Amino acid sequence: MRACPLMVFLCLLSAGRTQKFSALTFLRVDQDKECNIECGGAPRKSLCASDGRTFASRCEFLRAKCRDPQLEVIRGPCKETSRCVAEKKYTEQQAKKQVFVPVCNPDGTYSEVQCHSYTGYCWCVTPNGRPISGSAVANKKPRCQGSRQDKPTTKEPRKPVSLQIFSILNADEAVIEVDPQPVTEDDDIASQYPTLWKEQERSRQNRTRTSPSSCDQEHQSAVEEKRLHNNDAVFVPDCAHGGLYKPVQCHPSTGYCWCV
Repeated sequence: MRACPLMVFLCLLSAGRTQKFSALTFLRVDQDKECNIECGGAPRKSLCASDGRTFASRCEFLRAKCRDPQLEVIRGPCKETSRCVAEKKYTEQQAKKQVFVPVCNPDGTYSEVQCHSYTGYCWCVTPNGRPISGSAVANKKPRCQGSRQDKPTTKEPRKPVSLQIFSILNADEAVIEVDPQPVTEDDDIASQYPTLWKEQERSRQNRTRTSPSSCDQEHQSAVEEKRLHNNDAVFVPDCAHGGLYKPVQCHPSTGYCWCV
């Protein structure tokens, strides 16, 4: 009989913790809704924040401050940092294992070999971070041929976006301004990233013919979620013929692209 008061106490304690957790969960959801500010038509005026990020407008800064009340505006422009250092700092703040974090040289340029620990892929890049065609390999480091310059493209680019690997996928974050890089047509993408493309083709052949590919499933789910919640921040993957993921994916709300 002595155990009864103890059991009652433990039950009440557990219920209290559950109630507190539920309250915090709903509070977080409410905060996300309140902070989901549309800044598409806001006047463009760059602001430097106390965390070192540059926001394209005051609206984008206020959206970030809604999530991080300690964020403040710093007078004047943010201190100049190299593209690699800026990307590294930004992606490290995401604290997600899917995010690619670049490796930088002491002079601020990109290290010749870059690796994505979550997927196991490594590839060669130019000093400004552009992936070198055909260099991506899985579960080992590629042999890079020293400093290589970007080859000029003879085709008209379809859409100017940066070949920067971006996390999944928070459109509420500030956009890091980087130099644009061209994305070519579907056939050219396959030739630029042959290792990635062959790996996806091999994966597709291992699936049963009756089951839809993971890209098609994710695409369908994302379109439905975007429609139901009217949320442009939802990422909708771009699928190639045969149900493959295209090697380069882009998020329209942020303007960022990344390799898969």
